[in-house]
Amino acid sequence: MKVKKLGLGLSTLAALSVFTNLAFSLPAVAQTWQRVPGCAKKIALGGAGAWVLGCAKGGSGGYQIFSWNGSAWDLVPGAAVDIAVDSSGTPWVVSTGGEIFQRSGNSWQRVAGCAKKIAAGGAGPWVLGCAKGGSGGYQIFSWNGSAWDLVPGAAVDIAVDSSGSPWVVSTGGEIFQRSGDSWQRVAGCAKKIAVGGAGPWVLGCAKGGSGGYQIFSWNGSAWDLVPGAAVEIAVDSSGSPWVVSTGGEIFRAP
Repeated sequence: MKVKKLGLGLSTLAALSVFTNLAFSLPAVAQTWQRVPGCAKKIALGGAGAWVLGCAKGGSGGYQIFSWNGSAWDLVPGAAVDIAVDSSGTPWVVSTGGEIFQRSGNSWQRVAGCAKKIAAGGAGPWVLGCAKGGSGGYQIFSWNGSAWDLVPGAAVDIAVDSSGSPWVVSTGGEIFQRSGDSWQRVAGCAKKIAVGGAGPWVLGCAKGGSGGYQIFSWNGSAWDLVPGAAVEIAVDSSGSPWVVSTGGEIFRAP
């Protein structure tokens, strides 16, 4: 991966500012879910619509890719194991081998680098690279338009808000938000994180039933428990979440 190192003087997420007055809050806030047809392994939201990686393999590169047309899923040529959609509605995907691609018109354009996870929003994509960045997970990179800039820290999941600010989750479930040139710890434990609209949502570290992990939304000072359970989550620009259950079922907030 072509890397431009940032001189921030931090090497791990251990040396970070910590918010200690934040917590998960109970009981659950009101939330209903509407079933969306289809079966998915991954889901991403951005621009005007939703994209998923389906439950069927699309070749050696991973799972089939679909975009939502408002009433059904349109099959898009290609295959991937992770997907993100930027604020303009352009999807980015990662293949089984860590190759990164950006959708350009009706084709996929290869982008240099190797990634395990990808997130997009605001000014551009971020990835978790293929190399470990320490005990916290994989190295973190941001795209500058021509190369990937190494950002101090390590994570196993990442999301980017509309302003371009990333949120990450470490191996141990710790949650961090990027603020300037440092990471700020946010209380709570998460398996997955998504950002959109008014703020982040997470899948917590505790199971919420047979469908997956508990779902939480951020109220600005604490995490509100939301009814349901999921293994994947995405949030659109209006703040409405979509989730995927253990069995690949897709649900959205009506």
